[in-house]
This record gives sequence, C-alpha cells and structure tokens, in this order.
Amino acid sequence: MGFDKQNNLGAFVMGDSQYGYERPLALLKKEGFVFSEGDKDVRERKDISVVHVGDNGDYYWGTELRDQRAWEVLPQHLDEMLIGNHEAAVMFGHQLGGFSPPNKVTMQIMENLYITGKLKFATSHNGFLITHAGVHPMFEEMLPDDPVEAADCLNSYKLDPNNPILSFCGSYRGGCDRFGGILWRDVSEAISDKWPQIFGHSRMESVTVISKEFTDEDYHYAIDVGYPSNGRIAGIYTKDLKAVEVNING
Repeated sequence: MGFDKQNNLGAFVMGDSQYGYERPLALLKKEGFVFSEGDKDVRERKDISVVHVGDNGDYYWGTELRDQRAWEVLPQHLDEMLIGNHEAAVMFGHQLGGFSPPNKVTMQIMENLYITGKLKFATSHNGFLITHAGVHPMFEEMLPDDPVEAADCLNSYKLDPNNPILSFCGSYRGGCDRFGGILWRDVSEAISDKWPQIFGHSRMESVTVISKEFTDEDYHYAIDVGYPSNGRIAGIYTKDLKAVEVNING
C-alpha cells in the first residue's frame, strides 16, 4: 500500500543505526512493526509509515559485510530511508572523512532504492520536516514554507558534492564551512524555525527537545542516541511525539 506523507496516523521516525541492523530491527519488533514468523521477520502495522533518518551503515574498512547485511535486511521493513552523511560520502563517489566504498552488492541496493525514491534526502509527516541533520537557517530561504513542499524540493536535488545544502560541513564536524548542510549540521549549530524539524546525526543522551528560538515552545527533536558500545536506538512518533527506544545490550 502507499503512504500519504500527511497521513493522519503519522510516521514512526527512527534514529541513526550505523552500528548494524540489529538495533533498528529490535526497536521495530518492540513497537510491533515487525514480528517473527518462523525464521523470517515480517512487516506488520502498515497503517503508519516507518522512516529511518540515515546512516544505515558505517562504510569503513572492515565493515563491508555488516553494511551489506543492513541493506539486505532493513529496507523491506521501512517505508522511507533518508540519506545520511555516511551514505552521501560513498554515493557522491568520494572517500570523505575516512569512509570507504561499500562492496558492489551494497552499492547496488543503495542505488536501486535511490532511483525508486525510497532512499531520499527528506520527508514530511504531521507538519515536521525530517532530514538527517536538520536545516540551518542560512538555507531556509532556498526552501518553501510548506514542509511537504520543502521535502520535495530537497529530494529534487541530485547527488551533488558541490551543492552547499548537501555538502557543507562546519568546523565542529571537521569541515571548513561556517555551518553544516542537511547531512552535516551539528546540534550545536543553529537550526531553522521555518518548520518543526526531526533529525538525527548528533548523538544525544536521550531524545531531546530543541526549543524554538526566543520562545518556550517545544519545536525540534534530536533523536540519535546510539554509540558504538551502548546498544541503543530511539524513535519518535510524529503524531503524539511519543519517544521510545531499545537497548540490545539489555
């Protein structure tokens, strides 16, 4: 079935999961989106879209098989997958920041999902603009006021390493730009208040509310809680803003 980007039931947005597919799969099972049927995992609850905010793999030397497994397993349980800085580094054709090319199987899966539109730069549900790292105020005038139209605009961009909104990386993340684009903006950098936003990329101790500038209104949500050793991944429902997480380490 298809999914309306403004579905009344909203979406379930999961944080970054570059440490293997086990974390997001465990969270999807905990929330009832996936169940085990014999030796197979089957998607359930198709009334709510499931969105992954990016970094589905590491793409370092020695992680090739783990990355391949993540791309073989997870997409069948997801409705939308966002491109993170990890994906962009290898899909741009550059070995940036220590990333290395995935194997041919992984690259083929990624390219096929990008061509079909399942792997993209942005999406919108329940009024939220959702990207991997969030939109900096310096880029907001490039995008429409409506968050659905803003996501469509971002998805119209090609995989271009020379497009600032995609490639800019600030000094905090080891870049030489004044601030980051939608793949690299750090949570310490400003965020546009043109739309409420949900993003990952910056590791937090818990799903964190980023208040709208100059007001007390809760507005933006940072949802990446995963570290290599902590076994955690979190998600948030766009309709009621309920945050949930799982820890595969117990």
